[in-house]
Amino acid sequence: MDMDDFSKKIVDVIASLFKISAAEISADTVAMDVDGWDSLTHTELILLIEEEIDRPLPIARVMDCENVGDLIEVARETSVTADQ
Repeated sequence: MDMDDFSKKIVDVIASLFKISAAEISADTVAMDVDGWDSLTHTELILLIEEEIDRPLPIARVMDCENVGDLIEVARETSVTADQ
């Protein structure tokens, strides 16, 4: 995945939590692709992303995410909207 700095930060959070290489994560990555990504670690991931961007993510938008790319976009939009 060709990543900008923001996307790389989010992918690095995911890689760190699941103890995998960031190279293993693409925009199309889904929870089932990653060992240990279950409902509990998903909640932890959301909290870590919120900490990284210093903003709460809208839960309804997070629930609609189908893959890592969607999650990155929600985080990006939340971060940009909050900065305005």
